[in-house]
Amino acid sequence: NGYIKCIDCFHCCDEELCKIYKDKFFEYCKASEEFRQYKKPSEKEKEINKKISFDKLNLKREELKDLIIGKPLSMNHLKYLTVSLYTLYPPLRPSEWCTCRVYSRASRIKKKLENNYICLTSRKLVFNDYKTYKSYGKMEFHISKELLSIIKDVRKITKSKWLIPKLSNKKEHMNIDAFKKLISRTCGCGASFLRKLYISNEIDNGLNGEKRKELSKRMLHSASTQILTYSRFSEICNN
Repeated sequence: NGYIKCIDCFHCCDEELCKIYKDKFFEYCKASEEFRQYKKPSEKEKEINKKISFDKLNLKREELKDLIIGKPLSMNHLKYLTVSLYTLYPPLRPSEWCTCRVYSRASRIKKKLENNYICLTSRKLVFNDYKTYKSYGKMEFHISKELLSIIKDVRKITKSKWLIPKLSNKKEHMNIDAFKKLISRTCGCGASFLRKLYISNEIDNGLNGEKRKELSKRMLHSASTQILTYSRFSEICNN
């Protein structure tokens, strides 16, 4: 508060400049608080880290692909889609995928839609409902042609409007707890762990400032959260 009062004293000189300093000060305070909460990986996390890698998950994706070719809808289809979502796009929170709708073309999308959704013709992934929505608002990104192809192939089998439908009732999306279990069973760990592992790998592979900002947007969190919460397996950040 003392710093803020000092800044306020200069209002008569340049009010706009004072506002910039205030905003930067609060940004620094937030980052400092997050830094105090930073934790290095636990022994349990280190053990999981030895067993899980994105190379292994990519192999898992190919194995599941072979299991579903020409087969009727089963849990293997949803496992294949799940591991594809977590290897071919920067890992998201489970809630951001399981409530996601799929539209074959843009003309079918309602203007005031509150759900997250994917448009198959435009390859757009749109976020209207996610944890940090109040901070960042509506977000739009493109998904890769490879991931789009997988989503289309699985949707031909599920015939559901939801990206991740219930097997017992395809008119409903899978609930978050069930999807979290599906991620753990398929990938060998939870989504939060995959987010940490993904970011740590990217940092160690030379992720620069601008790309860090873009990645934090795609993963729907702040740049400071990216470094202080999700980088705990990075060799750079832990040295």
